[in-house]
Amino acid sequence: MDSMEEPFMESSQPSVVSKFFTSLSQRYQSLLDTWTPHIAYRWVFTAIVFLAFMGRHMIKYRYLPWTHGKTKYQGKEDSGKVYTK
Repeated sequence: MDSMEEPFMESSQPSVVSKFFTSLSQRYQSLLDTWTPHIAYRWVFTAIVFLAFMGRHMIKYRYLPWTHGKTKYQGKEDSGKVYTK
């Protein structure tokens, strides 16, 4: 019965796939460790991205803050009819 288990026990070296993912994991952890102290930069970057997104959204939907949530009117008068297909 021990002779059947021996071929599986011979490979004590990690496989190529295991080495690759271990190396990848170590590089990722190194990157995280490098960027962890830079909290202020990350918050500034997050705020800039958020403001850019909100600005793009406001421009796309023609939202003006002083209109109390109404979009800027441009075009023909709306008849109030609802069209469905």
